[in-house]
Amino acid sequence: MVFGKFWGFWLAYLGALSGAVSLFGATRALSGDRVERWLFKRYHFDLKGLNPWQVFGVLFTARLFPVVPTTIINVGSAVSGVPFRIFFLSSLLGKILWAAVYVCLGQYLIRTHNLAGTLTAVGMILLVSILGITYFRQRLPIRKISEKVDNY
Repeated sequence: MVFGKFWGFWLAYLGALSGAVSLFGATRALSGDRVERWLFKRYHFDLKGLNPWQVFGVLFTARLFPVVPTTIINVGSAVSGVPFRIFFLSSLLGKILWAAVYVCLGQYLIRTHNLAGTLTAVGMILLVSILGITYFRQRLPIRKISEKVDNY
């Protein structure tokens, strides 16, 4: 709100992106591939066997519809062996929308005296998120893998 829409967007976006990349890198450095090996041994879960674009799609969807906290996405991606380029690209694209919403909503809240309009804007954001979550929930390849593990 202090920096305006343009600079506020870039600061929010680059801050969120650099935080995600930093946490991913630190977690990857500390965990190595121990968790990845454990996931494979325990659940037969191997991200290397998945199509990289499916992994990208899951991460991108998780970024667009923020039901899963970003810390869990960042740490989970690092310990499960998601390639950095897939993680970075999905984060780069997936964080754009919410940085813009964050800044624009902040600008709107600071300047408005219309409570009904504010609640309508927040309601629309929640509605789009819930509809997106419902739509993409059926299309996650991770779910299909866990169902296969349960069938063993």
